[in-house]
Amino acid sequence: SITGHCTHFDYVKCDKWKTACYKCPQTKEYPSSYLFDRSFKNYFLKKELFNSLNNLHVVTVSNWLDKVIDQSFLSKTSRSMIHNGIDVSLFCPQGEKYLMTELNNKFVILGVSNTWNSRKGLFDFIHLSKRLNENEIIVLVGLNKSQIRKLPKNIIGIERTESQKELRDLYNRCDVYMNLSAEETFGLTTAEALACGVPCIVYNSTASPELINSSTGVIVENKDFTGLANAIIEVKSKDKMYYSKACRESCLLYTSDAADDSLRVDLG
Repeated sequence: SITGHCTHFDYVKCDKWKTACYKCPQTKEYPSSYLFDRSFKNYFLKKELFNSLNNLHVVTVSNWLDKVIDQSFLSKTSRSMIHNGIDVSLFCPQGEKYLMTELNNKFVILGVSNTWNSRKGLFDFIHLSKRLNENEIIVLVGLNKSQIRKLPKNIIGIERTESQKELRDLYNRCDVYMNLSAEETFGLTTAEALACGVPCIVYNSTASPELINSSTGVIVENKDFTGLANAIIEVKSKDKMYYSKACRESCLLYTSDAADDSLRVDLG
């Protein structure tokens, strides 16, 4: 809502949205525009329209995003911060374990995404796989068939599942959840894993570190693969149950408030 084109800008280190978008470096990214760059026109059109409303209330889903809005043309607009809500009755530690013989006697590191690319950390997982011990394995959910065929032996790829119960069971089967996305407005899958009592390892990027503390997981700097390997060792040495109660309790904070009567824009 505050850019002339892109949905995310942190990965490419672009801050044109603070003043005026032009010569967008991501015209081919979603929503793709292969022939024209309308970022300059779109930026000022959005700025004019949004600021013409006298009853606009902006709802952000993280403190990080709230700070971003504070630097944009919506900075003077009334706003609230409400974390994305999750179904804690569904995503809970009581789910049945996911049955897959390849995971027997393995320390399971899980990653979940609707789509996988460099921004979501796919190549970071592949790089990390070279540092794993024999009894450690990565499971990535949401890959396409082509991506699955190219995975190393110690990464198991699963296509996107439409079953939340199946996803819940996968969270329960893993020993640690890992979110290596460089851009998260909130981190919904991280919250779902926490709700299942699973410790998480996340990058110190955008909104991800807001969800994690020393009682619920480990925060690692971007592309710090030694740090990721050490984080796995730390979680492994303490055991999943060490974190479980704190993880579950932390996710109970993520609830949605009732909407007010003003016009709202959810920037999540």
